[in-house]
Amino acid sequence: IPGLSREESTELLDELCDLACQQPRTYLHAWTVGDLVIWDERSVQHRSRPWLHQTVPRLLLLPCAS
Repeated sequence: IPGLSREESTELLDELCDLACQQPRTYLHAWTVGDLVIWDERSVQHRSRPWLHQTVPRLLLLPCAS
């Protein structure tokens, strides 16, 4: 962050991230069959969660080239 040392920048960004990742600014989806969740990466911070990738398949849909 301009005007701050690397240590100060890191501390401030860590604090902001911690604040952003608390209620009421979080959403945890309880998945059911057929669900589709879409978010806007320009305004939402995505944080991954543990996934049972050995037993539950995960499908990623990519946009088609036009």
